[in-house]
Amino acid sequence: MKPRFCIASASLALACATAVTEAQTVLFSDNFDAGTSMSRYDFFSIDNQTNPATYGAGTFLGDTYANFNFNYGAYTYRYTDPDGITPRTGLIPSAPRSTGGTTIGLRFDVNHIDGPLTTETAIINAYPKLSEFLGGVAPSGDHKLTFDIWMNYNGGFQGGVGSTEWFVAGINQDANGIGGPRLGTEPPGVSRGMSMAVDGERGNSLDYRVYRHNTRFLTTPIATPDPEGGYVAVPDTFNVADGRNAFYQNLFQFPDYETPGAVGKRWNTVDIEYIDGIVYYRINGSLIAARSDDSVTSGNILLGYADFANSIAAPDDITGVDANFAIFDNVEVRQVTQVRPRYVGPSGTWSNAANWINGVPDGNTSTADFIGGVSPRTVNVDGPRTVRSIVFDNASVTLTGDTITLDSLTTGIHGSVVVRGGTHTIAANVSTSRILATSVAAGSTLRLTGDVTTGTHVIKSGPGVAEFKNIRTPGALRINGGTVRIAPNGTNAATSSAAALTLAGATDAWTATLDITDNRMIVDYSGTLSVLGTIRNQIKNGYAGGAWTGTGIISSSAQGAATHAIGFAEALTLLGPGGGTFGGLTVDDTAVLLRYTRQGDANLDGVTDLGDFALLAANFNSPQDWGKGDFNYDGLTDLGDFSLMAANFNQSVGDLPRSAVPEPSVGGFLLAAGALLRRRRPTVV
Repeated sequence: MKPRFCIASASLALACATAVTEAQTVLFSDNFDAGTSMSRYDFFSIDNQTNPATYGAGTFLGDTYANFNFNYGAYTYRYTDPDGITPRTGLIPSAPRSTGGTTIGLRFDVNHIDGPLTTETAIINAYPKLSEFLGGVAPSGDHKLTFDIWMNYNGGFQGGVGSTEWFVAGINQDANGIGGPRLGTEPPGVSRGMSMAVDGERGNSLDYRVYRHNTRFLTTPIATPDPEGGYVAVPDTFNVADGRNAFYQNLFQFPDYETPGAVGKRWNTVDIEYIDGIVYYRINGSLIAARSDDSVTSGNILLGYADFANSIAAPDDITGVDANFAIFDNVEVRQVTQVRPRYVGPSGTWSNAANWINGVPDGNTSTADFIGGVSPRTVNVDGPRTVRSIVFDNASVTLTGDTITLDSLTTGIHGSVVVRGGTHTIAANVSTSRILATSVAAGSTLRLTGDVTTGTHVIKSGPGVAEFKNIRTPGALRINGGTVRIAPNGTNAATSSAAALTLAGATDAWTATLDITDNRMIVDYSGTLSVLGTIRNQIKNGYAGGAWTGTGIISSSAQGAATHAIGFAEALTLLGPGGGTFGGLTVDDTAVLLRYTRQGDANLDGVTDLGDFALLAANFNSPQDWGKGDFNYDGLTDLGDFSLMAANFNQSVGDLPRSAVPEPSVGGFLLAAGALLRRRRPTVV
């Protein structure tokens, strides 16, 4: 049976959909009933009670504690009566996924000892030993961690004093020290992996946290939550991750939950899944957060407990003990096998169910696979279609017709197009309010010849080529590998724009490439810190001494044409304060403008003329950039640049090569050139 999951919409109505995955093959499980669980784990702890340090298995020092054989069924906990006032006590019941009413689990406790330090924070982590996993190897690929969790806390409604403690859990962990959240006092090094942290009693401003490689995805300030954090909760009166947010209030309601919006004093089942490069965090089947992350695809699971605050918890006012702890039970890791729609027909229409197995893909959880089958083939998108992802693995597929919208459950999940092999074309328009992520395998090409509309960043991964009609994104263009190429056009229709440009690698060692061919590009950065120097280095690296075969920023249209290159300049310099228009697009004055043009075209107007010569002359024999006469990217405006200008003088970017003739402007150039040469600075030998 396929699992179901629910999310809360903005109106707080729960919407449920069937997941396209089937879990199978248990890789690891532990119900803690055998009494031998402690020997199955490696664990690490740290606290500022006894100086920052990590401790190995079997050692509990200072302010951390674990009991792998805890009989929680004998523990008396305090709760508030459904009347909302009267305090009650009871025994912790058996976990929901336990069989036979057993009540043995793993208890974690931290920050329960007062001491001399003002910063009393603590974390304890446990990882199953690799030998405990099926085959003796850590989980990899698509898999899921599931466990039951009980979060206890002192006091009644909203908890007591100093009870700010979180359970921690994660997947794809290094398991070589503290994973998930870190306190900033651990030994150097960053552990890889994805994780979540949830506190039990609410009111800590960040009750629900998601981490990547020990770094938390931000949810504050309210007006600007991290667009890639992937939290389902949206900003309201309270912070996105605060338990008082309406989303969490709706999920965890009183009286089922003593403190509305908080998971404490009740059993909950948590799922952390890694499916198709996406991490999903669910509590009782409800999606809490989800985001794309293929930075690490294998590793151990993490179970843990943490206190990020600087005070100990006060004893419970009824039981008289420190009642803040977490209990884990029924831990299980399964491999997951996906069942997705796959196009198996010949050329035809998208809506024809006979062309697909596992149904026609439709909706923001669907992936459309074009894998195997007849090739080449053309599929007509006969009506608007919405999917999360498109995957190609064939010699040639072309998608034409109506608009394809790439959508997903959260802002953190990318709308993606993946090419595992072959050369494929999406001629239909592509629209997404998410990050658009393309991944293209070595030797493969993805062509997007229609309009592409994005709500945020464009990301390219893999060593292959992704070719666009243009790229116009309000976010960044990030090229993590291979090449992004703007198809040759030369008109305003192909002008590209991004708020930032990031290429994998570093100065003189770029490992990714942007090929603007014969087009224009705007990098419309914000703030006062210009990116002109970085772009100059990227172009210089791509220039490769005139061959235009390097990595960085190149023009394949300039390869073999000694007369053309990529010019670049600050918008403030070319357009003046306030900016103006470039390549048909409006641009402010904090932008770097790039153009395929003639060598010598300093002002990027497409013609090499006296205006460009004036810029060269004003900056002659001094360190400069292209906009002031450095046309060979050596950092100096000199005779070498003068020669490049002379070879192209009075010619426009689209002109065929021709010899300069004595037209009036050329005559003026020659007179000015003579004056320039006469005032050359003497050479010091």
